[in-house]
Amino acid sequence: MQWFAVGCGGFVGAIARYALSTWVVRKFPAGTLVVNLVGCLLIGLLMALCVKAKWPGDGTFAHRFLIAGFLGSLTTFSTFSYQTVELAHRGQYKLAVLNIVLNLVCGLIAVLLGIALGEAIATRWNVP
Repeated sequence: MQWFAVGCGGFVGAIARYALSTWVVRKFPAGTLVVNLVGCLLIGLLMALCVKAKWPGDGTFAHRFLIAGFLGSLTTFSTFSYQTVELAHRGQYKLAVLNIVLNLVCGLIAVLLGIALGEAIATRWNVP
């Protein structure tokens, strides 16, 4: 059942990534940035809820579906890496560096925001 949960989540996450990344402008790999930042925010939120509110319970179908499946396929480190190298190969060094900084720094900030949001929600649910 674990594999099924991850597979179902991966199916939904891959479709969401494709939809989001084709929706955004092509000159700069903004689509990849958007899916990575959304994924960072959501993993911070979900992990905070998992730790603080025990939701969804660790190892449950929902946990595997959302974290390993959906977020695992929504976010994409390999595409980010490839697109950064492509920008550099085209001589767009400033955009390549910008892509690195935005994905890494903003990704970490998004995780922190997600954690804060998850903890606030757990507190609102009256979980100590």
